[in-house]
Amino acid sequence: SLIAEHPERSEILGVNLFDLSLAFGSAPRGSTVELELATLQVDNYMRDWRVYPVLVTPAPRRRRGAERDAPEEPVLKLTIVQRLSQGTSTPLIDYFALRLLELRVELDNNSLTGLLTGLLSDVQLVGREQVEAER
Repeated sequence: SLIAEHPERSEILGVNLFDLSLAFGSAPRGSTVELELATLQVDNYMRDWRVYPVLVTPAPRRRRGAERDAPEEPVLKLTIVQRLSQGTSTPLIDYFALRLLELRVELDNNSLTGLLTGLLSDVQLVGREQVEAER
């Protein structure tokens, strides 16, 4: 959950991750890491502001023929294969893959304004002149 403190303390976003898995394999010459996320959803809890209650979700995919019976692909998949070179402790990345399937993002102006107000209420933009004057 993302909680904003201003104008009053309230939850503004909820992130739900489903079927998250992490696999790690190790051998004397290297290692493998695989991360998979089956699906995700970001919910908009700004009831007074929102038009869309769900901000982010996987985009629907058309599956035809034999694809209909195949298992769903994870929305996010990360694979890293690294090895240790002899004589050095520096790992070398032999393989790096990141796949993120298409997401549907529905964000209206009111929710964007509410997010920016909640997240940036304590952020102060400072010009170059002011930074140099404070040195």
